[in-house]
Amino acid sequence: MPQLGDMKNKVELAAPQLQGLAKSLKELQRNDMDNIYEYEVMAERMEQLEAELNKLKWQPINTAPKDGTKILLMDEDGDVRSAWWYVCPKDGPGNWENLTHEDMDIDWKRWMPIPPID
Repeated sequence: MPQLGDMKNKVELAAPQLQGLAKSLKELQRNDMDNIYEYEVMAERMEQLEAELNKLKWQPINTAPKDGTKILLMDEDGDVRSAWWYVCPKDGPGNWENLTHEDMDIDWKRWMPIPPID
């Protein structure tokens, strides 16, 4: 049967190890919190970049802005024109217009914002 003194010695020897483990656990918890924060920051930034990237992708024509914003249009053959939606009070609901005033009565399939020029 173990003596009380032997158990006391074992506890005294184990105490620093347990304190070290407790300290390590607290450190891990702190690191996890830092990692969670860093992850959340990175995830948020990734969402922002994804949204910016999506703005520069071809989108369905029915989502194109009709407020006069200059955009790129693409037809089913892949031909691309820059244009904007123009509403003339005497001509009705509006149509796509461009600087050359060429025939824009085309079955446009996709649109995208004009990419920035750096």
